[in-house]
Amino acid sequence: MKRTTWPKGKPIPRFASYADEVSFWHSHDFDEDADEKGWEEVARSEAIHLDGADVRALIKIAKRKRVSVKQVVEQFIRDGIRKAS
Repeated sequence: MKRTTWPKGKPIPRFASYADEVSFWHSHDFDEDADEKGWEEVARSEAIHLDGADVRALIKIAKRKRVSVKQVVEQFIRDGIRKAS
């Protein structure tokens, strides 16, 4: 697939579907020093499958910290992203 350079300053379009968004990001290049001003942060949920031992460990950590399992998983992901960056 040939990639085209997205014009600097042109807003990123809204997408009708996840497939349209994937196609857009795979078919366009962006100026590396372009700023992110005006870019919209979009939250999206993803399903993951964990084995029973991992789920029990997450529940145990959440109970100890007195927070939800969701909060524990989100914090682990944020920490992992920071560490990998």
